[in-house]
Amino acid sequence: MNQYTTYYTLPVPNSTSPRNHRYPALHRIRSSGHDLDIFGRTVCRCSIPKQMKFVRKVLLITLGQVLITLGLATLLVRVDPIFQWLQRSRYTWWMPLPPTFLVATLIAWQLWMRYYRLSSTTRTIMLVSFSLMQASIISDIVSKLFYNEGILVLLMTMIGLFGILVFTLQTQLAFSGIGPIATSTITIYMSLPWLRSIFDMDTWMLLWPMLLAATICIYCILELYYIMGNVTIEDVTLANVALFIDAIYPMRCLHNFCELTDRVQIFPDVLDPGPHR
Repeated sequence: MNQYTTYYTLPVPNSTSPRNHRYPALHRIRSSGHDLDIFGRTVCRCSIPKQMKFVRKVLLITLGQVLITLGLATLLVRVDPIFQWLQRSRYTWWMPLPPTFLVATLIAWQLWMRYYRLSSTTRTIMLVSFSLMQASIISDIVSKLFYNEGILVLLMTMIGLFGILVFTLQTQLAFSGIGPIATSTITIYMSLPWLRSIFDMDTWMLLWPMLLAATICIYCILELYYIMGNVTIEDVTLANVALFIDAIYPMRCLHNFCELTDRVQIFPDVLDPGPHR
């Protein structure tokens, strides 16, 4: 009787072969608890085309939310009867804002905390409700306090997000590092002459709206960097809500940025000065 037993196993692709170097994140060795393979592969471990598709979906939802906010702010100011009523009923109009903010925050928090327990229809309804509420709050504040500057910030933010959207149309560069940030910032900067001619404003008056819009776009990009390492490609709604949750809860935003310094290779000598292998 043979004393040796032969075991046959399925062939395993060599992760160090040259054809796999294009997507190094797919072959990163992690513990099974961090893998999340039971529930699905995280976005950052998918191929570049799938990553870009995920980012495009999140950005399209975000662009829609900014567009609704811009439309409501314009409606409140450009429609004369509404504008005159707002001027006469200033305190009456401000009163609904605190409860609206609380309800919108509660909806976003429940959608974020109970996301995997909700049906897709419920998620969509909650996302639409939250989007309309936050748009009404921001548009009201913009129309009452700083309409021209607020409209500029919203327009520049849309232009910056559109620049990121264009970046996702290619599949050679991954959605990481300085590329998306530079694309968004350059797109906003290139729109300055056009906005200057439309609003008839001096260039220096466009600087702080440009800086604020660029900051918003960079925040969205950094949040997406972090989110892509924690959700699957199907969790588009969750990724969009996380953008607002982290903005409302600054400690989470700070935590995410600290986590990013371990993964994102932006200025590694500054953010990750330790020894590298």
